[in-house]
Amino acid sequence: MTATPTTHPLSPRLRELSDAVTQGCEAVAREFTMRVPAEPDRDADLVLSRAADALDAVHKADQEIAQLRQSLNFYRSRCDLLQQWQARMRDPERTLVCDILANGATLSDPHGERYTPASGESADEGTRLRAEVEALRRLAALAREIVPALEATGLNVSLAADVRKALDAARTKENTDG
Repeated sequence: MTATPTTHPLSPRLRELSDAVTQGCEAVAREFTMRVPAEPDRDADLVLSRAADALDAVHKADQEIAQLRQSLNFYRSRCDLLQQWQARMRDPERTLVCDILANGATLSDPHGERYTPASGESADEGTRLRAEVEALRRLAALAREIVPALEATGLNVSLAADVRKALDAARTKENTDG
């Protein structure tokens, strides 16, 4: 088993070049030569160019990591908020949100029973049901905003696809019911 180096392969040569600069003209003349044929691990111009490329790659990776952290925090805050509010939700919204948070998707519902209110609701519950439908519409609107962002990040394409399927199913049901 080989040990992973703790420094970049260019670091020792860069330190040699730095030391030569501090030691004066003679050391600079000796170390900052270009050889024919070129020696990529020794020639100062090639070493400095590779070091600049490595720094650019690190900077680009740092920017990508920062964007990923921002995206992660964006979705984490929304999931946390949904978890806080799901206890106050009524079914079927609570079930839908719980399934998405716990499983990353809605569960298979071949009979269409899991995400619909129990049958035989009394007429007195009409107001409550209308409020639930409105809450579902708000939840669907939020999901419509989240899906393009999820798809754009490429981080959780399956979650985006599941949310899109749930939205399409809800839209189809709303069109047939309403």
